[in-house]
Amino acid sequence: MFCCAAPPRPPPIQLKPLKCTQVTNTSLALEWALAGASSSVHGVDLRVRPQKTLKWMSVQCRLTAVVFLAIDADTKTLMPRSRSEAANTAGGVVLECLDENCEYEVKACIVTHANERGPFTPTLTCKTLTSAALEMPTLNVEEVAADSALVSWGPQPVNAMMKFRIRKVGAGQWVDLPVRGGSPQRTRTPTKPNVQRVEPICTTEVDVPSLTPETDYEIMATVVSYDPFVAAHETAPVSFSTLAPGRAATRLTRLTTASVGQTSCTLKWNHIPNRWFLGIRARRKGGDEAEDDASPYLMFDRYRGKLVAECESWAPDSKEEIVEVGGLDSGCLYGFSARTLGQDGVWSPWGEELDVVTQIVMPPLLIGKMTNSTVHFEWEELKHAINVAVRVRKGGEKGWKHLNSKNHSLVALGDGIAPRAQDGAACLLGLEADCTYEAASSARTKSGWGPYGAKVTFQTLPKVIVEAACVASSSTSIALQLNLPANRSELQGLDHPVSVRCRVEGEDDWNEVGEDGDALVPVGKGAKFVDGQLQVNNLKPDTTYHITTSRNTPIESPLVVTLGSANSSFSRQESGAMSCATFRRCREALAARLSDSPILLDDLLEDFDKCFCPGCHTGADVYQRGNENYIIPRGWCKAAVRTNKAKPLEKRAFESWCTGYHGTSSQHLSSILASGQLLKPGSTTPRGGKIPVRDGHIQKAFERKNTHVGKTEFFDPRQYIFFSPSMLYCDYGCAYMTEFPYKGRKYRFAIQVRIQPNTFSVGPETVGAKRRGHIIDPNVSNHSIEWYTAEDHTHMITGVLVCER
Repeated sequence: MFCCAAPPRPPPIQLKPLKCTQVTNTSLALEWALAGASSSVHGVDLRVRPQKTLKWMSVQCRLTAVVFLAIDADTKTLMPRSRSEAANTAGGVVLECLDENCEYEVKACIVTHANERGPFTPTLTCKTLTSAALEMPTLNVEEVAADSALVSWGPQPVNAMMKFRIRKVGAGQWVDLPVRGGSPQRTRTPTKPNVQRVEPICTTEVDVPSLTPETDYEIMATVVSYDPFVAAHETAPVSFSTLAPGRAATRLTRLTTASVGQTSCTLKWNHIPNRWFLGIRARRKGGDEAEDDASPYLMFDRYRGKLVAECESWAPDSKEEIVEVGGLDSGCLYGFSARTLGQDGVWSPWGEELDVVTQIVMPPLLIGKMTNSTVHFEWEELKHAINVAVRVRKGGEKGWKHLNSKNHSLVALGDGIAPRAQDGAACLLGLEADCTYEAASSARTKSGWGPYGAKVTFQTLPKVIVEAACVASSSTSIALQLNLPANRSELQGLDHPVSVRCRVEGEDDWNEVGEDGDALVPVGKGAKFVDGQLQVNNLKPDTTYHITTSRNTPIESPLVVTLGSANSSFSRQESGAMSCATFRRCREALAARLSDSPILLDDLLEDFDKCFCPGCHTGADVYQRGNENYIIPRGWCKAAVRTNKAKPLEKRAFESWCTGYHGTSSQHLSSILASGQLLKPGSTTPRGGKIPVRDGHIQKAFERKNTHVGKTEFFDPRQYIFFSPSMLYCDYGCAYMTEFPYKGRKYRFAIQVRIQPNTFSVGPETVGAKRRGHIIDPNVSNHSIEWYTAEDHTHMITGVLVCER
């Protein structure tokens, strides 16, 4: 028998090796092309995987299309994006949503209409980049003529393209500028190691044709990143004027700064042949466009070395190429521009305006809120400053260190991140208690760092300990009051909770209080408590316990509490407030003021009364409540009030809510206690009255600068309830309280509240203390002494404060 040989199969259709055309930090652009005929080709089987991963992700693509794909992090598959672009004879893929600085392997093969596959291309390995910020260029008009202009830019933006727009000054409508037949300019091959471009690149200049003679123009550029997840940015517009018809093209003089001082600056310019003299003009700029336009220009006089009126000036020789301009004001913004005089006796147009900010002479720093380990530095508003460097050293030492705003610590000079000038304040942590320090500051403008101002000296507060007091006990329980000191970080609202430790007298091992105080657990496994009241349960009757905390309290002197016998009732410790004659008189005056509503007297809790007169309160001035300082109301007496909230909320409030005060007139005291909360102006009281904005207070909305946050805000006092962490602020100048005469003495009243954290805003004082140069309370800055909220049910009245005059 004879066998017929099978006809030879045609060679498989192959793809040329894949080519990577673009790499960003989150995407890869790949191209493919056929190595032969394409009549039987259905598509391309593309496979991708991160390097060192076994499983390939696969998707079929059209041969002549550019597809956009992303790796789904959950399903580990290639998902199509919403975009697609047609191609001519070849196609490709853009892989998006990739990880930064990660290597990926890619290969592909042809898929025929019969669902047959050709051989895979060699595996291509590509690595994504690390993040790189979009670098913004600066446009410069190099030369102008009657109908054209030459524009340059620098530095080159990496991994991006530029699109230009132009308009006549005053026309309002921007027009796209076609460059090289409408193709946008592409950046040249970058030199930075974290950015890679695979495409060829172009020049850094562009000619702007077809302009109208003797017309003012503005030109700007939009920098578009090739990374689809990086937003486009626009450069600042640059102005120029075209020449009259018939005049030859003229190169413009561009000024640069060689150095900038407090009252002077040194200018340089590009030398232009066949030009005789150089005219330099300048104007004081304030940052506002209308204000800048109204500011007059002055001319530089070469003999006096300063700016004078134009009719009095002598222009310097253009060949000098450098000149020093004196007589400037420190910390101010000036706009300089120049023009040259030609041999034909005609001046060139003014060149681009150069902004110069003279160095700022920093006034001494202001010392704000301070504890035994922290200090808040404050400075006045600096209009043209970018950063403020604060250097600190311990008294008697020679070496300075810089404040690092990132972690609020001291680092070596030149290291760290300087605070932003617009913040108006900076916090320094980790200082030694009861220690003297020196501090000075310097401001950075666009022209560089200025000199350091006069140094200030401050001393941190002495170290304090955590106070834990027993307020009640039974046979198996102890009720504690925790007062945490103010020697902790307050900048980020950290609570720094403590653990409470307990042991039986005579034993060596300590235990910690567990969740809700229901059990004693080994050290390190206990619950964390912020402050306020805590009840320790499940203790042994007839036993003496030693109690301390995990912060600052010496173990050698713990709190000692002896429990009673089994089934003994819960007994409360004597507060001692009623033993004070001042407190008794204040309590009596309060009862007299509430005599029109005797039912309100039932809400007073004598067991929690406190007297803060000089003879009764000898502790610290500042403790911690929630994420804010609790400033003791020295000289005031507190009559505790039963809250009308649910018990779980009440317990949470005493653990973590902030303590504030609200000054009020004596005639409104009864209605406030009857309401159980403070109300906004315009609200209706339980007695049917409307709450007005009192005479002498701000009656309408206005825009103000909130110096606490350094931002402008729309402020309407009619929409807020106001508090303060300081009783000195509530009592300042009788702005918020009226006096109540009783038995030959005068009394003032205020409300003590607990406020839920993060429900109120913080702002500066509004009683005119800054205008008078007063610091209201040394424990809190004037910039953050007023709290206000538009929410009604985020505070709880806990007491009435009474002061005897």
